[in-house]
Amino acid sequence: MKLEKSFMQNYLLYALIFLVSLFYLQGCSQYHSLTIIKYGPQNIKANVPFNVQKKTGESALWFKLDRDVEGEAYVMINGVRLSAIRHANVVSVQVPALLFSKPGNYPMYVAELIGTHTVKSNQVSFVVF
Repeated sequence: MKLEKSFMQNYLLYALIFLVSLFYLQGCSQYHSLTIIKYGPQNIKANVPFNVQKKTGESALWFKLDRDVEGEAYVMINGVRLSAIRHANVVSVQVPALLFSKPGNYPMYVAELIGTHTVKSNQVSFVVF
């Protein structure tokens, strides 16, 4: 009888560990990859505003992604973090003039913040002529 009780306790402990692990791994799967499919505009000239927004007068970029963004979105351009506006699988961001003041090829990506977890997209280039 004592052997059966010990077996049952171990069985329940292993079952509990399995279930916790299963829920943990399933929770991790919510952080899907993020891929930029298209973005624009791409013909950016140094010191020339582009895609000017009527309300703010600021230049703006847009990004079409492979899935909807669920968390907070931001865009990194050459190490500068810019808050983004998201609508389903499209993200847009206002770009300060300082970021297109000089010709160059600058790395950029979209990131999604879900709780404390960050999902980064593929990197693309912000090319300024």
